Amino acid sequence: MVTEQGQEPKEVARELGICIDTLSSWLKVSGMQLGQVSRYNRQQQRIRELETEIRTLRKQFGEKMSKLCVNLLSGVE
Repeated sequence: MVTEQGQEPKEVARELGICIDTLSSWLKVSGMQLGQVSRYNRQQQRIRELETEIRTLRKQFGEKMSKLCVNLLSGVE
């Protein structure tokens, strides 16, 4: 929940009905610490934003290239 869904550790601990220290221990066993989790979640969010932006730009580029090709083939510049 913390690493895969990006939820805040305190929120997850409360939702599971456990102490934040217990969750922290579980995260340590998995190789992460609370500070790392927040940074990891921010990085994952930024990656999703950039992937969305790339898809948008690729779509816009494809549309412009299509119009350009049609114009070139029809002799219009």
